[in-house]
Amino acid sequence: MNLAEGGDQTAQRNLGMMYARGDGVPLDEIQAYKWLELSGVSPESQGIHPQGDGLAKAKNLVTQFQSQEPPLKSP
Repeated sequence: MNLAEGGDQTAQRNLGMMYARGDGVPLDEIQAYKWLELSGVSPESQGIHPQGDGLAKAKNLVTQFQSQEPPLKSP
């Protein structure tokens, strides 16, 4: 998860798919949407369609993540 949180798009896509399938993490459509969106992959193209207020929650998580300061890199 550290790579995904650090902005690695491949790790973000992989983590999103893990959440979409419940593979090693709890099945969570909102987290799947967040990580896929951040990776540049359309969540909808992967069959991720949060229902009710889930879509708003997912988009809010994306916005929150994008507004964070980037992690400091070790020299």
